[in-house]
Amino acid sequence: MIEKGPDAFLARKTAILDLTMELGLEAELVSTNPKAKSACILHKGKLHTMPMGFILGIPTKLTPFIRTGLISPLGKARAALDLIIPAKKGDADESLGDFIKRRLGKEVLDQITEPLLSGIYAGDTHSLSLMSTFPQFKLMEQKHGSLIKGMSKGAGKSQQYKTNCRISLRKVCFFLIG
Repeated sequence: MIEKGPDAFLARKTAILDLTMELGLEAELVSTNPKAKSACILHKGKLHTMPMGFILGIPTKLTPFIRTGLISPLGKARAALDLIIPAKKGDADESLGDFIKRRLGKEVLDQITEPLLSGIYAGDTHSLSLMSTFPQFKLMEQKHGSLIKGMSKGAGKSQQYKTNCRISLRKVCFFLIG
């Protein structure tokens, strides 16, 4: 089921975007208003706006990432290792939390990814399957060797929606029955 309303689906979930196009509903797509889409994270008793350039909790712009108070200098250095850590071989599934920790480090997982992505799925990232929630992360790791590089390149068919990755259908509510 896809419901009518704000943030009905993520454009990076290309299967649903493909289905929308196949059904001829492209004109009904409405991107999130960029002025209203910023997320905030409570850290050390202070509310922080998600830094610019973070897409689904993944840093894609250097300056905002360096300036954020959400991550310590050591945590930022650890996250940068994503650019050189080799991709994991094979296609075995792992938890979303384990994947982010392996690629970007514990601090990015704890301070950014966990609060942001666990809210989307209402669950602990260590209990969520990577391949069931964000299979595109695994594909980016395999194709680009880095989550940061893959996300920065806007890999996938949702390129036109990159800056507004949450989408709603203006007038449509439909059910798919298999």
